[in-house]
Amino acid sequence: MIQRLMRRGSNFLSCVFLVMRWISGNASSTGTNAFPQIVNVLLYPALNTLGISHGRLDFDIGGVIPPHTHPFASETLFVVKGTIYTGFISFDNILYAETLQEGDVYIFPKGSLHFQLNVGNGPAVTFNSLNSQNPGFLSAANQLLVTKIPEKVLETSIGINAKTLKLVQDSVPLSFGGSR
Repeated sequence: MIQRLMRRGSNFLSCVFLVMRWISGNASSTGTNAFPQIVNVLLYPALNTLGISHGRLDFDIGGVIPPHTHPFASETLFVVKGTIYTGFISFDNILYAETLQEGDVYIFPKGSLHFQLNVGNGPAVTFNSLNSQNPGFLSAANQLLVTKIPEKVLETSIGINAKTLKLVQDSVPLSFGGSR
């Protein structure tokens, strides 16, 4: 189906946006009430060597794209619909965050830990562009809580006991790398 849709576009950009419209999804099905779809070289090989990826994020009310990084790309976010609270953590551990309205743009530096939260009274949509054909996606929760780091390391580093750690590990949404 995606290949057929891509052939129907008259040029490269119309193909990317047509695919993104087709793959936008049901945000309530993810466990975070937000549905991310990234069109990169793995999904659309025509991006090979172009150094770009694009994404569409659909948010229900209160929907969250959990803290994550793209180790190989900077990212811009354009709010198409709704109100989004977003930010990133700088390399010196300072939070830079803003509440964005329709038409606003925000930039995330390469490799920075960042997030998005729908704080509006209705659904929200953003279009995101990344300056890599394969930007990578590393979920902070997944990296810490699902990768089999020894429990003693996490308990000591975070300052929680084994029972609390297990509770937190079991709470990582499956759609963002959790495994139970």
